[in-house]
Order: sequence, then structure tokens, then C-alpha cells
Amino acid sequence: EGRSWPEGYGLEQRLFTGADKYSLASICSGGFNRSFAGKNACLFGKGTYFARDASYSACPQYSAPDAEGVQRMLMCKVLTGEFCLGAKDSPVPGPDPRGGKPNYRIPSQQLYYDSSCGQTEHLPILWVTFNDAQAYPEYQVEFNA
Repeated sequence: EGRSWPEGYGLEQRLFTGADKYSLASICSGGFNRSFAGKNACLFGKGTYFARDASYSACPQYSAPDAEGVQRMLMCKVLTGEFCLGAKDSPVPGPDPRGGKPNYRIPSQQLYYDSSCGQTEHLPILWVTFNDAQAYPEYQVEFNA
């Protein structure tokens, strides 16, 4: 079942995503592209993954170090909106029984949540977006672990 935001939280969040040197350059020049979904997993859907905590995205699995050992991630503005629990390999968030915005990629009148996440009991740690325009790469972070 889906969830709305707790009081004090907005529909837009600042979240993190790890990227290697070449993926980061592509994202910064052309935006996000969920066609690359699945590079690390699709546990909560086939979309672009964002983490609440920078430490999650700092894992070398998500921000692979280059030859000099530099890792990279992006701090992004992400329109998470109304969210639901994600489903493995799903191409869209779950259907919203209350109504919502139509998903024009699927030829039906079904309405869908705006994003999915790894859990809905508390404020989520991971979000998945399914529309490339839902996220804006605001800051590039480079670091040595």
C-alpha cells in the first residue's frame, strides 16, 4: 500500500545516486536515462535509484572508483511525490487505488504512484523513479574513500 509524506516533508527530496566517471558525465550532459536500469539490480523496479543517505551511494558498487581511486556521486533534487513499495523488475510504480496521474507509457486508464521505494513503514532509505525528468543532478561530489 502507498504512502503520503509525513508532515514536514515535501514532494521533492534531495537524494544521492552513485555513478562511475563516464555515467556521471552522461547524466550531467543529458540527464538521467532509466534505460540503463539494472546495472546494479532492479529489486524495487526498473528505474533510477536514489538514496536518502550519501553513505549508501558512496559504496564502491554504486560509485566505482576510477584509476586514481576517485569516487563520484550526485546530490539530486528528486520529485518523489506519492510513493509505494517497489516490486522486483517492475517497469512502473504500483497502481494508485486513490487515483493520481495517468502513466502515458501504458495504454490503459490505470493511475500510478509517482515513485516506489524499498519500504513504506518509515521514511524510505531508497527511492526509484520511472520518469527521467523526475530528477535533476544538482551537485557533483568527488571523494577518495
